[in-house]
Amino acid sequence: MAKFDLSKGGIRTSRKKAPKRAADMPPNPNDELSMSVSSVCGEPGHMYAFVRFEDKGRYCEYKFPDVELKVNDGFTEDELVQLKFYVKNNILQLKKMAASVDPFHALKNG
Repeated sequence: MAKFDLSKGGIRTSRKKAPKRAADMPPNPNDELSMSVSSVCGEPGHMYAFVRFEDKGRYCEYKFPDVELKVNDGFTEDELVQLKFYVKNNILQLKKMAASVDPFHALKNG
């Protein structure tokens, strides 16, 4: 699971009322946003994976490469815009991460 250092200009979240513009949201070094990536799913020609973002009981999940929001529980619209922007701009890295996930790892070590 990857973690983001929010104090260095990464994805920013806020527990307060959402600001009107994402750019107005100050970094909060005390918040931690975690990200996990699924293994690759589908058939050749129709491959996809999922990326999930979580923090303090909130989560959302995007399907990529089409960057489609599948689930949201607690993130504001502004935060979802930022997360979608992150996924779109890091799609190649996310694809590499998904390709390296061993779906049977948990079974082997469980």
